[in-house]
Amino acid sequence: MNHMNKRKIIFFITLLVLIFFSFFSYRIINAPPNNNVIMIVSDALRSDVLGCYGGGLKTPNIDWLAKNGVLFEGAHSTAPFTVPSAVSLLTGNYPTSYIRKTIPVVKWDLPLVVENETLLAEIIKGIGYDVKMDVENRVAIGQQNMQGFETTKLFNELTEKEKIYVENIINIKSKEDYCKKMYGFLSFLLTTTKDEKFFSLKWILDPHSPYNPPKKFRDEIKVNLSKLSRKENYYSNLLFTGEVKSLSQYEQRYLKMLYEKEVESVDERVGFILKALQHKDLLDSTFIIFTSDHGELFGEHGEWNHGNNFYEELLHIPLIITGPGISQGKRIKKVVSLLDVMETVKDLLRIQLPYNSQGHSLKHLLSGNPIKHFLFSVKNNNFAYFDSAHESKYNDALLENNYKLLFLKDNTNELYNLDDDPKESNDISKEHPQLVSRMTKKILEIRKENKMRRESRMGTEEELRFDKDIEEKLKSLGYIQ
Repeated sequence: MNHMNKRKIIFFITLLVLIFFSFFSYRIINAPPNNNVIMIVSDALRSDVLGCYGGGLKTPNIDWLAKNGVLFEGAHSTAPFTVPSAVSLLTGNYPTSYIRKTIPVVKWDLPLVVENETLLAEIIKGIGYDVKMDVENRVAIGQQNMQGFETTKLFNELTEKEKIYVENIINIKSKEDYCKKMYGFLSFLLTTTKDEKFFSLKWILDPHSPYNPPKKFRDEIKVNLSKLSRKENYYSNLLFTGEVKSLSQYEQRYLKMLYEKEVESVDERVGFILKALQHKDLLDSTFIIFTSDHGELFGEHGEWNHGNNFYEELLHIPLIITGPGISQGKRIKKVVSLLDVMETVKDLLRIQLPYNSQGHSLKHLLSGNPIKHFLFSVKNNNFAYFDSAHESKYNDALLENNYKLLFLKDNTNELYNLDDDPKESNDISKEHPQLVSRMTKKILEIRKENKMRRESRMGTEEELRFDKDIEEKLKSLGYIQ
């Protein structure tokens, strides 16, 4: 037997062994049965402020999730504001794959899910799970994208006995609104049993503007009041206005400090959820997915807040997954999308029914077996596509292999190399025409697929209706003046 044949035999034997252990690992991550899922969404949370993402904030509970699970360094939203990204998160599809309806006052075309489309939450409910949601941002649920979910009780709907039980177990000291908004979800967790299976969503509105952190967090800010041109409550009630740009650098920095303290208060609330799971002995049987719908701008690119462009500060979001059988302390650099969350949930719960989404399951990345990534990598693409932002010169965008192409409405482009230019300040589109051409082709392919899916949903427009209070909800968050 020659040397080359020996090498081939050794290679194939090694490959068979690795495949065996890969599928053994696959079986481990599928066990034990009857696992639960909790999705925690922190609204408008940019990833770079969190401790586990290299930020300087005190986020011990979110950091604990990263330490005990898998952190995706390349996670991205599909859009820079809530409505379209919430549709992607809960359906696994791009917003422009859905029929769009116009909000008359602002003439925004926003995606709506048809009622006869079966969403994953409905499938999960159909196999015996208790499917619950507690969504503080009402804008996130106005597109018929939460089909299958039932709501948990609000604070005012709980009995005094139920409230006291939550307070005693979780050791909640404050009666501020940020704590009250957690009671219903915590009560749900604390009254479930190990024999019950649940899939639940807690959507925390903070740190979305206005940036008004709880008192104990605000008191930690060392602010020079003499450098503020207005009273403190002005800054805590500031929404989407042009006034921000007229503020001094110190005042703008103060706004970001308020935002950062809201982030730390979100971390405390994540701790409440972890404590409830620990009390019920459910931590070892619950998958926890922590993420956001989009990020936030604080003067980068001359912009504030979110909604109108495709910069990384708005699209690069946290995504952490922990739970039974998942690797601990693992970090994945691959570009992934909010589209992938529902497909991942489907696989984690071992749901065999097909689900027609545009996302790709991340389950093969959650174990510690490197060959598994090789064997299943075809299931996950290393790119992220971003749908149209309202009132923007940008039409859509594509991130692939750390190059981001902004596809403009006037048929011009901007191209950035995020490795060399993470702040997206140097347009290199003219230097790389072939790359622009190739990425443009991919954008057009995705647009074509979205159009086909959208057209397949035509004929059911009579079922499409926005939540009747959608305009008021948008006004309350500053989207409409």
